[in-house]
Amino acid sequence: MKIKPFSGIRPSKKNLEEFLLHSTNNNSNSNNSFKKSYYNIIHGNKLLVPKFNNLSVKTNIKLLLSNNFLVKDNTPSLYVLSRIINNVNYTGIIALSSVVDFINNKIKIHEKTIKKKEKIFADYLESVKINSEPVLLVYKKNNLINNLISDITNLEPIYDFEISGNKNKFWKICDRKTIDNVIKIFSKVDEFYLADGHHRINSSKLLYQRLNKNILLTKNINHKYFMSFLISHNSIKINSFNRILHNLNDNSKPYFLKSLSKFFIVDEIKKLKTPKLGFINMYFKRKSYSLFLKNNINCPELVSSDTHILKNIIFKKILTLSDTQIENNISFKKNTDNIRLFKKNIDCSNSRVGFVLKSLNFKKLKKIIKNKIYLPPKSTMIEPKLINGLVIYDLEK
Repeated sequence: MKIKPFSGIRPSKKNLEEFLLHSTNNNSNSNNSFKKSYYNIIHGNKLLVPKFNNLSVKTNIKLLLSNNFLVKDNTPSLYVLSRIINNVNYTGIIALSSVVDFINNKIKIHEKTIKKKEKIFADYLESVKINSEPVLLVYKKNNLINNLISDITNLEPIYDFEISGNKNKFWKICDRKTIDNVIKIFSKVDEFYLADGHHRINSSKLLYQRLNKNILLTKNINHKYFMSFLISHNSIKINSFNRILHNLNDNSKPYFLKSLSKFFIVDEIKKLKTPKLGFINMYFKRKSYSLFLKNNINCPELVSSDTHILKNIIFKKILTLSDTQIENNISFKKNTDNIRLFKKNIDCSNSRVGFVLKSLNFKKLKKIIKNKIYLPPKSTMIEPKLINGLVIYDLEK
């Protein structure tokens, strides 16, 4: 796999925690305008705000650099980030990865994406020419890489900070010999698995294809690479998202439960909890149920994952929801969230239904990828979640 170093833009050490902890809800005075601007740049949902001025982002970056709130590394570098989340250490390398490798299917995906969202992100990249959030790429355990990372993390980090109770350390690799060694080791890695960032990586692909149609458009932008966080498969944790369906599409409770019994073995259970793989637990009208797909439903794609079963059988077949209706009527909750609060969120409306799913393991995920089965969006929640804006890749030449 092809990786390369880059000259990252990052907060200056003295302003680091103020930048990363700043909230737009904070009524800051004008002296904090630079910090506020930086937070707006790195906050992902700004991409979906129609009136957000993309052109001002680049201007703000330049202002922050000129005022030393941000620094840009003179030498192309690789970076190592270590995050301790709930006492689990996640350590990996931040580098640039190749869009061509993705196009050539060397980076394996497992989730479907929404084209409209891809276009929004691609337009943003083309306009602003910055990449502030790396995608999460997983490689099979490699002792050479692990040993190299271990050597680096024994050195003094350039950042050592805490956010929301989670400890973080950050190293810069600028030594050419070490960089060449890392590149050489990764060149022998056959493939990456995309763990998080399906829309972002597809937006980079879309931008690459768009600009390649006109060579003149590529003169001011490095469109062949995207920022990535590279981590060993045994260092990630795969969780799932539970789902809340906000209405039954005008179907009655008796119809819904009767229809479920045509496709599933439905058992009422005493306590709502995370089910075994292959089961879906449901919370509806203050009662909890276990759903297990009957044997007479024979479809390899469906049995590949519980999210497929939920979407294609319950949402589409039983409730006759379109893809747009599904997208607009579902909210996602981490399966690590409090189950009592999950139930409370459902109980506040008579028409809401909750679905609790078991997370996949990496072996199951690899099998799904190998069979080229694409899961619905948010089928997995893979940790570590990264810090948006800790280091920025400037696409502008």
